[in-house]
Amino acid sequence: MKVTNLLLCLSLIGIYSSHVNAADYDIGFQPNQQYYFGASIGHGVHVEDSLEEFGLSALVARLGYNHSKNLAFEFRVGAGLAEDEIDTLKRELNYLLGLYAVYTYNINNKFNIYGVAGFSSAEIDSASGASRSTYTETSPSLGGGVEYKVNRRASWLLEGMAYVEGDANYGVLSFGFKVNF
Repeated sequence: MKVTNLLLCLSLIGIYSSHVNAADYDIGFQPNQQYYFGASIGHGVHVEDSLEEFGLSALVARLGYNHSKNLAFEFRVGAGLAEDEIDTLKRELNYLLGLYAVYTYNINNKFNIYGVAGFSSAEIDSASGASRSTYTETSPSLGGGVEYKVNRRASWLLEGMAYVEGDANYGVLSFGFKVNF
């Protein structure tokens, strides 16, 4: 029930952000030079086998600042929505925090591609049979994605991100939105 309500809220926010009228906010500044927020929901990737069954198990929120047309800085926070099952192994994201630089390349009026680099800290619970462990990792992060610009303020995002390496080894394949303000 909790996950259903969360998905419904995210969908409504995303639909609203798609219909934002950019003309209402044309008051002398360019939205792409200001702050933005967004959220994405996706599949947690732990090891190669975790791609066999796709499930929405992670929620990541972002707050960023566009330093220039091509460079932005972001803070992200994430949490697990459900356990990922990989054969007999069960893993779940407890939390994710990170700071990133985002470089964007404009393909045309509607599409951008972007790369993300930064540092993340994550805590992941892991269980296999009677054995339970909690892994906390801080490591460099890399990723990238495609952005579809609905208008000057709102965008849809499709992204792949490797957040932490090591014992936790966690990434997310996600779909989300971003709104400039």
